[in-house]
Amino acid sequence: MINLSKTLYKIIRGLIDRYLGNYPNFLQFINFCIVGFSVAIVDFGLLVILKEFIGLEKYFSNTIALLIAVIAKFLLHRYWVFKAQADTNVASERKKFVKFITVTITGIGINNGVIFFLLNLFNLPGPGWFYFSKIVATAVVLFWNYFANKFWTFKKQGYEEKRL
Repeated sequence: MINLSKTLYKIIRGLIDRYLGNYPNFLQFINFCIVGFSVAIVDFGLLVILKEFIGLEKYFSNTIALLIAVIAKFLLHRYWVFKAQADTNVASERKKFVKFITVTITGIGINNGVIFFLLNLFNLPGPGWFYFSKIVATAVVLFWNYFANKFWTFKKQGYEEKRL
């Protein structure tokens, strides 16, 4: 029974490595998605409150909702997803946060750009299409944020990635 379990584990692990890439990086991406999904709920909730109940303009509401979610994202990505070590050097910590903010602000631009592009390219009227465009924009920005943060913001010193 133990040999069967070990064999099954090796087969599954081999399939994951072969078809899903480097296993630790795949799990890291899954954790990144879990954080992203959780923060997206906060983002969408704030967006609806700001746009529908308070009556702010849609792009301004979108930007505010994204910015409010940034601090939670930074902390979760830093300590859970990318497992960055706490640095006693305040300047180094500040530099990571500035990089994270830079990635996030670029992501906000991409997010608003995708929404604008979809709404205007297809001339989609009504709030339902705005929220559909927001979902598409969020998916696009997911990949931007993951790779920019992995390879720039939280890149380990002296460590070169060979795969995803």
